[in-house]
Amino acid sequence: MGLVQSVAQGVVNKVQVRLAKATISHIPEDYQPTATAIIEGYIEINNDDKLGAFAATKSTTASLEMPSGGEYGDYAGRFAHFVLPEMDIGMGNKSHHFANEIMLTNTSTLMVWFLAALTTPGGMPLNIRADPVVSVAGPDPVSYVLTLDKQLQCTALPEVGVGSDSTGYSDPISITCEFAGNAPAREDEGVCTRAEDCHAAMHDVCKEDGGLTCQLCLAAETEHLTKNGCSTDPLELAADNECYCHGTCGVTSHCLHHMEKICPHRRGPLCDLCVTAHMADMLLIGGCGPLRSLSSQACYCYGGNITEDAVV
Repeated sequence: MGLVQSVAQGVVNKVQVRLAKATISHIPEDYQPTATAIIEGYIEINNDDKLGAFAATKSTTASLEMPSGGEYGDYAGRFAHFVLPEMDIGMGNKSHHFANEIMLTNTSTLMVWFLAALTTPGGMPLNIRADPVVSVAGPDPVSYVLTLDKQLQCTALPEVGVGSDSTGYSDPISITCEFAGNAPAREDEGVCTRAEDCHAAMHDVCKEDGGLTCQLCLAAETEHLTKNGCSTDPLELAADNECYCHGTCGVTSHCLHHMEKICPHRRGPLCDLCVTAHMADMLLIGGCGPLRSLSSQACYCYGGNITEDAVV
């Protein structure tokens, strides 16, 4: 991440987010594991950093996640995603209305979370995660793909109950959420599915290993990607985009794909021995180029985040 992008990410990290009210309706009463419902509400953005005075986010898909830990830890995980509108960050507090379909990827978790928010004093935490394209206005306007991960503390509004009616839908559920801080790091951060058809779909429209330009390109091609083999989960897709555009563990996507064919990753010493034994093959056939340090090999074999050490 470049210097200016890091500054922009710092502004987003300080932004406060709250849901003044959100209502989910048209939840099928048979509680299918996955379903499509409707969400409507108001999201408020509060910013006191002058660097964000002229910043705005493009429309983006946000995931809702029940945090791990606590009495309901067994149900933790993402349970829905929906599209947020374009939003001005600006200065002070700004309210944005949204109304859209919401994809329920785990209806059971949603209902457990809502009932907990309804009955637990002080409500329940909720993580909202997204990777919006953020435009920063100025003499030379620029855009970046940034991480917007916030934790809210939500209480259920008792205006409706959890029941069903003759329409085939459960009663709508409504919540209000206050800003609690930045959400914990993503548990699956940097994990790529690397599906062959998804890689091909990306290659159709954007140049691989193209850094920020590649990320912005893929962000504009989400519909094409999800229709051609890429994950519809926005966080999984973001991880795949990151790997396609920046590589993982400091190696290019092409090199990493070849490594995965020969040596299963994150297998510790066995992986270490395998990579060392097949280094010549990876250099000549995989196009990995000379390793500048052992950190890429350690990252691949033992796990870790993307490193600045490159394979060229």
